Amino acid sequence: MRYIDGGIEGVDGYTKVSTSVINASYNLARSGYHFLKDRPFESHILAQVYDGLLYRSRIYESRVSPPGVGNFESVALHDDASYSELVGNYGQNTVFADTTQTAFADTPQTTSPQGTLWADVSTLSTLEAVDTPRARFCPAPNSQIIYSNGVESQIWAGDEAKLAVFVVSTSAVTDYLTNGKYYTEKVNNEYADSANVVTLSGSGGTVYWLTASTRPISGASFYVSAANTTTGVTVQCSEWNGTSWVDLAETDGTNGLAKSGQVTFSSTVSTSKTKYLEGAIYYWYLWSCPVGTATIYHVALNVPWQGIVDIWDGVPRQCISFQVVRNGEPDDYTLEVATGSNDLYPIGAKLGGVGVSDYVVATFSDRQHAIAFGMLSGNTVAVTSGTTRGQTVYYWDGSAWTLPTHQYDGTSGLTGTTPLGKSEVLTWQPPSSGNEFPQTLYGTYGYAYKIMYGGTLGTPDEDSVIIDTVYGLPASLDIPNFKFPAFYQNRVFLCGYLKGGEPHRVDFSAPNAPDVWNGTNTSDNGRNSLYIGQGDELTASSTLFNRYGSELYSVQLFFTRGKTYVMQGDDSDKWRIFLVSPTVGCPAPVTVTNIEVGYEMLSEEVLRNVIMWASSTGPMMFDGSVLKPITGIEAYFDPSDSLYVGESAIEEAFAWYDSAKREWNLRLGDYWLAYDLTRRKWFEKETGSARLPMCAFDVQSAVGSRYVYAGLDSGYMVRLEYGNDWDGTAISRVIETGNFFSDEDGWNQTFLRRIKFAWKGMVEDRPLYVSHFGDDATSGTSLFTIPLKRDDEGRVYRYTQSVNQKAWLHRLKFETQTSETSKGSQPIGWGYQFKILREDEQ
Repeated sequence: MRYIDGGIEGVDGYTKVSTSVINASYNLARSGYHFLKDRPFESHILAQVYDGLLYRSRIYESRVSPPGVGNFESVALHDDASYSELVGNYGQNTVFADTTQTAFADTPQTTSPQGTLWADVSTLSTLEAVDTPRARFCPAPNSQIIYSNGVESQIWAGDEAKLAVFVVSTSAVTDYLTNGKYYTEKVNNEYADSANVVTLSGSGGTVYWLTASTRPISGASFYVSAANTTTGVTVQCSEWNGTSWVDLAETDGTNGLAKSGQVTFSSTVSTSKTKYLEGAIYYWYLWSCPVGTATIYHVALNVPWQGIVDIWDGVPRQCISFQVVRNGEPDDYTLEVATGSNDLYPIGAKLGGVGVSDYVVATFSDRQHAIAFGMLSGNTVAVTSGTTRGQTVYYWDGSAWTLPTHQYDGTSGLTGTTPLGKSEVLTWQPPSSGNEFPQTLYGTYGYAYKIMYGGTLGTPDEDSVIIDTVYGLPASLDIPNFKFPAFYQNRVFLCGYLKGGEPHRVDFSAPNAPDVWNGTNTSDNGRNSLYIGQGDELTASSTLFNRYGSELYSVQLFFTRGKTYVMQGDDSDKWRIFLVSPTVGCPAPVTVTNIEVGYEMLSEEVLRNVIMWASSTGPMMFDGSVLKPITGIEAYFDPSDSLYVGESAIEEAFAWYDSAKREWNLRLGDYWLAYDLTRRKWFEKETGSARLPMCAFDVQSAVGSRYVYAGLDSGYMVRLEYGNDWDGTAISRVIETGNFFSDEDGWNQTFLRRIKFAWKGMVEDRPLYVSHFGDDATSGTSLFTIPLKRDDEGRVYRYTQSVNQKAWLHRLKFETQTSETSKGSQPIGWGYQFKILREDEQ
């Protein structure tokens, strides 16, 4: 039963939104999220579901838009990684045998070993403990989501994602384009007029184009406005694997651009590598198709669920040491190549006369993917030897200079052999981060790159070749796994680097760029990371928006189990972290709920949005200025109380906000408690023999209506506050008064004579049972039953019954069950008549 204006009424039940279980083997839902996109419209109900042992989990999705009914997809969207460790007794048992033995036994020998000794080693049994933590979701910029569980941090964009680059080349591409024409803006929008389409014309030949993505893909959708005039052909796609372009096994749903459709292939997450092309570092894909003429007006990428990656932020990196080594003697040009100059005052690194035994060492703070050279005086002398057109770069693998798997020198021109002949980029395929190491050279510590030449540069005059500037283009960072994600100021936050021994660390992406984690406007691999508190493990984080005085503020809360912090500031260089409470934290991270309700924390104070959560001592509320306990259910959090649920139940608790009812729901142990934020009262929802929700989350229809979905351990997803029963099980409607003195005076023994009960009639045939509990008794006395069914539904009826119950303290209980009536029984009120028997002398 819940509170309403003027009385109470029954809660609604829940109803299945899936006609079948989520999955036969994985059916225990513990986390959920509604991923909703507007352009194009996509609705994905995501559920993290565990196997029967709660060891391993998967992500399944339903594409049915709420509140529609339909099943989850049969194929998992993602298989979660798990923690795994060996537990129990494990080791080795060594058995010795003498020369007369022909077989070994797995028990120690009792006789003394003789002659030659042989050892029979057997491994004792071990147990593998597997655990997949409950995951958490959060939004990410550009209509994407982040998913993290401490073991892995993942990102997904749904069915379609914007591409970074679309460019057409008149011939096949290896390291450069031929007559490149860029149409990125045209294919990213959805206009189909002549000014916004791309016409691919091959005059009977093959057309080549490239798409670039910030993450590896598994296909693309092509929207065709004019079909390919060449029939019987297919679209081909190749990925860059770090060494060469490799053809993929495509399924062409466009029939060679004859119609709109998808061209798909297996995920390239594990095989595609980033590549430098045309001034940018992305995951590039080379497409081709024999085309007479075809017109496309929109292209979208299929980007599969995958780990978070890092893409260059577009800002060149300073070279921290630039040494030109002639005959073993270094010349330091670090300052000369740090900033640009001009022909009137040329200041740069002089490389004229550098020969095959000489070299250059460029050092950077980060690993690099390429080096950009700005030339004041370019080399004009051809060099015919060397790995890459006369200029060869090496990285340091920890013990020796090593050639990358692929490199290309753009300073030599498209087909030339004159390294440093023009301002361009020397690029290579970086090795994995575990195979490249920094070192100290010429007094500078960093990632060094040795560049050698296959001949003499320019003339013997040093001024014949002058480098003006040298900048680095960094290699991608490895993004470690964090405990949970958060979203703030249009950035992704990753919180709690557990495996790195920094449980209070927070990394953050660039604004509007969830695939950029390098540079000064990001955490930059720990250089700019946030550290919350003194080292306590972070448990949760949430954003709060409010008006304080005449200003609007958005702040970010961070919780440990026992402390609360708030971060203020409108950009990364202005963020400031403050300790809100040294004693109140959040051990139950899935209870943290952002509530946009307009709540009055203190009397005559402005209405504000709040955040609610369960602390170790009970529910708390925060509006950005004041922490406020929400009293009424402290017994469940008090170790000295018989209702105490225990630490484990508190940590596993979860909560959600029902915006339609303005109620905060808390699932704590075996209890389902709800707090009415309008009337500031608690009540309990009991499902009886029906299943309790094991996770619950907010969903939204295509037009913005909001609902709450929940996962049950039956394997079904249900919609809460919908239906007249608990999906086939009648709802118990219970009203129980507190102990009361019938005469409002605790000095008398009283006699309850009669009880009157008033209710709205209903057509469902159900009795109402009335019981009395005298003097705080744990078991009651059944008094009478009232038939609630009446022909005139909604009309108010009343029933009066003599009861004759004597006690000092009285308590009444009214209970029934309903399964056909919306909101169940609806009591209007009750009353009693009493008589004072005598003075209570105890």
